[in-house]
Formats: sequence, structure tokens, C-alpha cells
Amino acid sequence: MQNRNTLWIDGVGGYGVYDQSEVIFGGRGSAPEAIEITSDIPKQAFSIRYVGEDYLIQPFERSKVEVNNNRLVEACVLLNGDEIRIANSVTLAFAKPSPLSDTAVLTITSRHRWHEPIDGVVLFRRICVLGPNSMAHVTCRKWNSNLTLYRQENAWRYRVQSNGGSQLGSSNSPSLPMATNERIQGEDFSITIT
Repeated sequence: MQNRNTLWIDGVGGYGVYDQSEVIFGGRGSAPEAIEITSDIPKQAFSIRYVGEDYLIQPFERSKVEVNNNRLVEACVLLNGDEIRIANSVTLAFAKPSPLSDTAVLTITSRHRWHEPIDGVVLFRRICVLGPNSMAHVTCRKWNSNLTLYRQENAWRYRVQSNGGSQLGSSNSPSLPMATNERIQGEDFSITIT
């Protein structure tokens, strides 16, 4: 199973989904293993590493990285709602909205963009919740229900949890397989993972 996929959510956007313990972020011309931001920040600006239940951000040498306006000189733990700023230029929002899941999401809040045509980066840990709920990792405001993505035996699966308005079932709806490149549609949603 690859450690990276792209999740396409109709009417919402695209998200890079990374299932690995460490990811590296950098600017234009980054190494192939890095997640590139179209900016003039260093090619290897910082890494985020998953340790225990925490995400640690580590700046690379000669990279000016701040978390909540505090300059980093060593690794620190990221918390839900933290703002990351690189070289007084690129700003990112870190979200870990659900206490029931260690999955986190990074979105760019400055004028910059990801090199790939995505809206955010999902640091995947066991499950990812999509939907209108405030604890969803990716907010889908027009949906009536939350949809939970997870992996089982190296295959993607999903479950729809009703909030009362979806004909797809209740919170005990069945777990269903989701093949790569297969479009999954419901009454108010459509997603594909590639």
C-alpha cells in the first residue's frame, strides 16, 4: 500500500493523504519525498513527525520556522489550532479536531499554494472523518452526514454516519470497501481516492 493518496471531494476540494510517521515540507525545487509549497522557503524547511499521540515539528538548519509567533530552535509539539509560519512568508494552520482520532490536517492560510493541485494535507492515523460536524478533519458543510474513511488490511473502507437526514443509514451503517480510483456517491456527497 502506498503511503500517499489523494482524496477528491466534489464541491469541497482535494487533499493529499499521507500515512507515514514523518513528512518533510519545503519550497520550490524540493526533493521528491518532500511536500512542496510554491514559495521561496528552503527546499527542506521543516518536518512533522508522529511520535506516540503527538505531532512534533522540527525546523531544518537555516530555516526560520515559528509556531504561534515563537521561533523554533528545537522540535515542539503541535496542538489543534496552531499557526506555523516559515521565513516570515508562508503560513499554515494545523488542525487535530477530533479527540477520538490522531489524524491531523494542514492548510495554507497565506497567499501561497501547494505544488500539487490540493487544498490541504491530511496526516492520516487510522481514521479520517469528513462531514459537517465540527470534529471532522475535512469540513463538508453541505453534507447531512459524516463519512469515516479508514484502512483495514491495507484496503480503504468507509462508513456513513447519519445525522438524521441521510437515507444511507444510521450511525451503525455497515462498513463498505472503497477501491482506489472508485467514485463513492451518496445523496449529498461524492468522493474518490486515487
